[in-house]
Amino acid sequence: MIASVDIFDTSVTRLVGRPDSVFLLLGHRISKRGLISMSPEVFARGRVQAEAVSRENAPGGEPTLPEIYSALSWLLNVPPAAGECIMREELALEVELLRALPGSAEYIQRFKSSAEGTVFLSDMYLPSDFLREQLGRLLRIPEPVEVMVSCESRSSKASGALFKRLMKEKHVQANDLLHVGDSRLGDEVAPKRLGIRTEAYRGAELNRYEILMEEHRWETEGLTSLFAGASRMARLTVPAKDEREQVIRDVA
Repeated sequence: MIASVDIFDTSVTRLVGRPDSVFLLLGHRISKRGLISMSPEVFARGRVQAEAVSRENAPGGEPTLPEIYSALSWLLNVPPAAGECIMREELALEVELLRALPGSAEYIQRFKSSAEGTVFLSDMYLPSDFLREQLGRLLRIPEPVEVMVSCESRSSKASGALFKRLMKEKHVQANDLLHVGDSRLGDEVAPKRLGIRTEAYRGAELNRYEILMEEHRWETEGLTSLFAGASRMARLTVPAKDEREQVIRDVA
């Protein structure tokens, strides 16, 4: 058996509620460093738009980070040299915000001991070398760490193409794969259509209190997104023995 494991919100997560809140925090950082003259919010919304534009033009709809920043330079009139600096700052901020999900290191080790191989899959614009390094650091996985990302293969989990690529490279059939992830489409519906066994992980989904905080990230300049991310990590760290304790923990 080959185990394939989703990366974000299954193995690791960010200390913000939503992934695009990273761009708001990034906007604050690069504004203070004089890399942009616009507001952090204008930058963050531009970064979201640049990714959307890049997806329309990238092969398979899966752009790389440099391609996104090429679109960003055009959309926001950012000089290419400044765009390179901002891209490096984004990667540095990702390193600061990434955390292993509680319990993920243990079940990854279980897969590595019981499966013939473990491969991390992600529909992601971040490069595999970067993700490989972070997974090894956060999950204490010895080399080699196998990572496949949509931006490099130009194929996604959501379309099923990334799973087909994995099976081809590993010379296995669908019934020889077990996939674990949190996305209902990319980690559950798409692999099941191919006959791949799946295990759903939903622990990192924001609860209703965290969603409320995340909805106010623009008004609070990203502060409530950090609250939402901190709440999620605290909630996942504290065990609850029954439904009553779970409710108390989640509210607290």
